[in-house]
Amino acid sequence: VSSGINAEYGYETALGEIGLTPSFLPVLETQTLPHVIPPILSPGEGVICTSKHSVQYLIEQGIDLNGVDVGVVGPATAVFMKEQWESMESVTIARNAKELCQELLEKFPSSKPWTFFRGEKSLETVPVTLSDNHVSCRCVTVYAVTVRSDMSGALSHLLEAEVFDFIVFFSPSGVEYTADVLNLHSGLIESAVFVAFGPSTANAVRSHFGENKKLGVCENPTPAGLVNVLQKIMG
Repeated sequence: VSSGINAEYGYETALGEIGLTPSFLPVLETQTLPHVIPPILSPGEGVICTSKHSVQYLIEQGIDLNGVDVGVVGPATAVFMKEQWESMESVTIARNAKELCQELLEKFPSSKPWTFFRGEKSLETVPVTLSDNHVSCRCVTVYAVTVRSDMSGALSHLLEAEVFDFIVFFSPSGVEYTADVLNLHSGLIESAVFVAFGPSTANAVRSHFGENKKLGVCENPTPAGLVNVLQKIMG
């Protein structure tokens, strides 16, 4: 499994229950950007977070989301936020950024402004979708994502030591940073089925590995969602 995700999220247990033994490869490192001045939220302004890294920034800066409407991608991020702020006004949870925007547009008036806390490599889905629908969206870039210095060697060693039935990507960045190494060892992974979390990651897989690569798409970014996709592939 190529990702920045590890056993704490429950994937190891869930995959083990269907007879699979995962290997977890940390690909990315995140770092809070220095000198980012915390914005002051105006009354009625909502907050959007699409990763736990953004939430960590809010915690470090002491930003209080109690009484604030929040839009979140992924149940793990939502749980993390609820552990920090028990009295958020509302929490809208979606599987990906596009679905989140659709739900926010249906749920709230267009006059409601939003602040999107994001990483340097975040896609423009959120600000573009909201602005196209005449909704104000302020973007604040709070963290950077870089590839781990030991990733290439670790991935090469892993591919040479094991035979993998599946390779799972949790983000477009994970695809981008591992593609060269995976293509270099294409003979070792020829029979492996790739699985991507969400449409953006799936598009990244197709871009780097071609349209003909067998690919499963996991629309529900949870251990249960991944198990469901893998079971369908295995028949």
